[in-house]
Amino acid sequence: MTSAEERLRNNIVNLRESRNWSQKELATRLGIDSSYISKIESGNRKVSTSELDKISSLFNVTTDYLLGRPNKQETKKDDVELSDDDV
Repeated sequence: MTSAEERLRNNIVNLRESRNWSQKELATRLGIDSSYISKIESGNRKVSTSELDKISSLFNVTTDYLLGRPNKQETKKDDVELSDDDV
């Protein structure tokens, strides 16, 4: 399991437990089989993109949060010197 998969798994577990939901209750709310949640949380099954979207909506968090990415998007700016003729 990669570190990204581990972060996703941990975030799902933490969000579920913070609401005192069982795996079965989470699965019901997501409209998926309860065995999927068990397999996701144990690392035996990957989360599909549609499931990732449903989970983020259910918990009102971003997919970036679930994936353990920083909240702010940083953009790289190239330092380019322009002459007056270029402007």
